[in-house]
Amino acid sequence: MPASYKIYAKSLHDHFKVFYANWPPGENIKLGDYGILNGDVFIPEGNITEQFNLQFNRRDDPTKDNYNFKSTDSVSITFLPKGSYTQTGMPSVKASLKIDFSNTASVFFNAAGIKHSLIEGMDKLGKTILGMFETQKWPASRFVVTRLVQADSATIIISGKSGASMTLDAESDAIPNINLADASIKLAVSVDSGIEFNIVCAEGYYPLFGLSGIKAKHWYLPGSANNWQPKLMTVYKNMDYIKTEIANKKTTYDEFYFGDIE
Repeated sequence: MPASYKIYAKSLHDHFKVFYANWPPGENIKLGDYGILNGDVFIPEGNITEQFNLQFNRRDDPTKDNYNFKSTDSVSITFLPKGSYTQTGMPSVKASLKIDFSNTASVFFNAAGIKHSLIEGMDKLGKTILGMFETQKWPASRFVVTRLVQADSATIIISGKSGASMTLDAESDAIPNINLADASIKLAVSVDSGIEFNIVCAEGYYPLFGLSGIKAKHWYLPGSANNWQPKLMTVYKNMDYIKTEIANKKTTYDEFYFGDIE
């Protein structure tokens, strides 16, 4: 079985599509960081402003939101309000949240108070990187962080076995119910059974980011550029095929563009 962090990274990317999971979750990732992908795990190598002197403008979205994900059918969540009766028959002093995992390496993810940042002027940056790609100074396997998601509060839990569970209590007994979208609510672990990895209410983390890179433009039958077909009936012209066509002067670098990696 793959390592749990690889399952975590794949699960979040499959769910959020244009975003990848930051691993380790507390990694100080920045707009303009570049690197490669190992599966769904990003391995940073540097920053384009420092290594290539490529400058860009940053845009911050003031709107805040909440992102929540749990492995389908393998994670169940029980909210216990303050004063509700526990299995011991005694009323709970604090509001709590019980998370049960039925499978190994199941994932619970919650990011509250998220803020989005992105690189402005992607057309200009893309043209520069495409020029570097054409002159063999930028490999197609290299990607750039062009979107960032920062969370006021992030909670990440990965189970280590089937039947694992974790209970989180509200830090204050003045809180009647736990609202996962409320970044101001602090939680503390009261029960930890079979959990492999957890971060609870971490502040200021960048749990998700978006990548951009070199992509091929078209779907069509190789050798039949004028014979357009429905997408499901075609063969994708991959990087190596297009480079061969370029070398044989059958096409140009206009076959590529710089865009979001999904």
